[in-house]
Amino acid sequence: MKTSELRIGNLVYSQKEMENGDPIPVLVIGIDTQHITYLSEKYELHSEVRPFQVLPKQIYPIPLSKIWLDKFGFEDYFLPLPGNGELEIRLHDGSFHIWSAEGQTESNNYSHPITGIHQLQNLYFALTAEELSINK
Repeated sequence: MKTSELRIGNLVYSQKEMENGDPIPVLVIGIDTQHITYLSEKYELHSEVRPFQVLPKQIYPIPLSKIWLDKFGFEDYFLPLPGNGELEIRLHDGSFHIWSAEGQTESNNYSHPITGIHQLQNLYFALTAEELSINK
């Protein structure tokens, strides 16, 4: 994965973090040209989460899915934006696309499909200056 695609706060998978053979999400806390630093809830040391460093090629996107949309608070594929308005996300040709929910025409969708959680997090931050958080 390219470091230019990431921001601190993104959720991704690391090849080093598995549980029962399945990847578990990690939180990016540092990015440089050589390493990605992340936190994983899997390893705790004296009630503190330890950071780990890996090469960028050891990090890969978490595929966006309906389950993740639900975790982020989308209801029926709509997400309220702070202040005013909402985003709509639709599955089209195997990937998700974002629309402004106000004028729902094909001409106002974003041309780049959203396939990973980090892309959705980055877009949301760019539009709102707020982090897209997981609803507990």
